[in-house]
Amino acid sequence: MDKSILYIDDDRMSRQVIGGFLQELGYSVVLAESGAKGLQCFHDTTPDVLLLDLRMPGMDGFEVLKQIRRLDSEIPILVISGIGEMEDVIHALRLGATNYLIKSLDDLKVLEKAMKIAFYNLQLAREKKHYEEQLALTLKEKERYQKQLESVFNSIPDGLITIDAQNIVLDFNKAMPIVCPFGRKLEVNQDLSHLDAELGKGCCFEFLKMTRKENRQILNRRVECPYSGMRPKVLLVTSTPLLNSRQELIGATMILKDVTREQELEEQIQNRRKFRNIIGKSHKMQRVYTLIRQLSNVDSTVLILGESGTGKENVMDALHHTGIRAEGPLCKVNCSALSEDLLDSELFGHVKGAFTGAHRDKIGRFEAAHKGTIFLDEVGEISQRIQLKLLRVLESKSFEKVGSSQTITVDCRIISATNVDLAQKVAQGVFREDLYYRLKVLPISLPPLRERKEDIPLLIDYFCSHFSREFQKEIFGVSEAVLNIFMRYEWPGNIRELKHTIEHGCLLSPGSLINIDHLPLEMIDFSSSQGLSIKSKSPRDLTREHIEQALAQSEGNKSKAAQILGCHRKTLYRKIEQFKLPV
Repeated sequence: MDKSILYIDDDRMSRQVIGGFLQELGYSVVLAESGAKGLQCFHDTTPDVLLLDLRMPGMDGFEVLKQIRRLDSEIPILVISGIGEMEDVIHALRLGATNYLIKSLDDLKVLEKAMKIAFYNLQLAREKKHYEEQLALTLKEKERYQKQLESVFNSIPDGLITIDAQNIVLDFNKAMPIVCPFGRKLEVNQDLSHLDAELGKGCCFEFLKMTRKENRQILNRRVECPYSGMRPKVLLVTSTPLLNSRQELIGATMILKDVTREQELEEQIQNRRKFRNIIGKSHKMQRVYTLIRQLSNVDSTVLILGESGTGKENVMDALHHTGIRAEGPLCKVNCSALSEDLLDSELFGHVKGAFTGAHRDKIGRFEAAHKGTIFLDEVGEISQRIQLKLLRVLESKSFEKVGSSQTITVDCRIISATNVDLAQKVAQGVFREDLYYRLKVLPISLPPLRERKEDIPLLIDYFCSHFSREFQKEIFGVSEAVLNIFMRYEWPGNIRELKHTIEHGCLLSPGSLINIDHLPLEMIDFSSSQGLSIKSKSPRDLTREHIEQALAQSEGNKSKAAQILGCHRKTLYRKIEQFKLPV
């Protein structure tokens, strides 16, 4: 550092001797022969230290000292005085001089020492100023960060509260009294210990107490608030211990997230994905749900059409249990499982002695379904004679028991179902055209599973949950390889086949996922025939040939190729870039 000194003295000899001595010591010295010239030099050179003679003609050292102290309150100023001028020295010190010297040209060692002290004190002063400035900046920055944290703390919509190890409230944000009904009673420095009895079970503060007591985090516990009044409030609670640098518990913090709206939306979404026991979010299933809602409160005859295993009986259950006849009986008849005579007796009943083995009167299903619903499953399989009797019931709501001439009138809704093409049977002359049109007044067509494959993941989750409870296992789903097979498979048995496949997998799986090895043999054979074995590989094991094969199978569709490979699309893109494949 260039150490500069401004020496103001009207005595030429003193300037030469003292100035020369200071230069020999390595200082940069500026000399001024008068007070006025000294002030000018001070403005021009901004020295580090000022050496000032007090007794000068014109502007003396006292005036110079006053003016320089107005400009600079920190520069060290050493005054030079003669022997016997102590009053001048005292006056100079009062004006702001930092030290004084008795002028002596014979012994300059005192001056050397005084200059070292002056520059040392100057360095200390500058360092002090620097640290004070840094401290001021740090405090200002801390204040800014604190304001930002307080702003963030209070702008978070979730309720936050922090307590110390003694259960004393340290702080809570503005959302806490809004999210938590009990939050309005909170105060900083409040002891929560005496509130245990008041809060009772089911309160979120139990988790805060548990965290503090057991020193463990409690994550995302869903709680229905017992203090929310008429409108139920669902909260998601996370409670975390606070530890010091020695991992000692010093408190705990709790976050309360109001998920009531999310819960309501989730329930709405679930209602769109599931209608009673019917699972599906696809557009075709949404149309089915709409039809069920429209037809549930009317008495018209409904014909449910769909392949075997598509869930026709579930639709019938939904029509009955959500309709105006829900309190009435529900009678089901599988028309294909009985011979003509047995079906006649099952539907319409018989009297004692009507045929061999008729030892007593029997009430038929139509009579048992009075004021309720009768479901005729596989109605396309009934004979011409039964068709004729059924047509009469549809037209007049009346019939006779087998072996009886007494007419019985019933009030029931008729819902039928079939997996065959009734129109084709009409054209072939094996099914009455008039009965066909009476049955299909309001038809509901269920799509096969191959036409609503976007519902497969939902069905998988549903069946896995069902069989996990039944078999007392924890099966959370299927592997990506299995899901890929399911999405490619045509499902001739529809939902029933998928259900049995999941049941098979849940029985065989020893872990939490159903893998390819846990599938029925026909499903494994399908996997091999479709070249889906690469699906079982992890992304890091995928080779260039695997990528090319999947892109070829998907005809360049990267989403489908990612499904075939069992990886995310981003992974596929990275692999394409890695192998420099044309896109």
